[in-house]
Amino acid sequence: MNLTIFSEYVASIIGVMGVIIMCIGAVRSVGEFIYSYIKRIDRMTDIRIMLVKHLSLGLEFLVAKDIIDSIIEPTIERLTTLGIIIVLRTAIAYVLHWELKEARVNLREETKLTTAIEEFEDAQKEHKRYKSNTK
Repeated sequence: MNLTIFSEYVASIIGVMGVIIMCIGAVRSVGEFIYSYIKRIDRMTDIRIMLVKHLSLGLEFLVAKDIIDSIIEPTIERLTTLGIIIVLRTAIAYVLHWELKEARVNLREETKLTTAIEEFEDAQKEHKRYKSNTK
């Protein structure tokens, strides 16, 4: 088997894997969104984190595919196109990383708030029990 044909085959598989990863993330995110909407659960931050992780990983696979493609046939046009694609995908990956970081911060804040509310409610119950026992 010729190395060029083998490389094209591998690049195609890697590209398909990237697309599949992104599609799985999108389908799972939609499913989780519908489930949380029906159950009236606020899981938007978790859903965003899951989607961003899948999109970022899928983009990495697509960059790998483009690198293999440009190695197979390194023309100036193809290398220029590869450079532009890598810059654009890197910018997208950076934005997704920033979004993921922000979502994680929001999730931590939500967790702290939930814990504080639970502790407050427990303290209120304890206070009511104490008052009823002292009467």
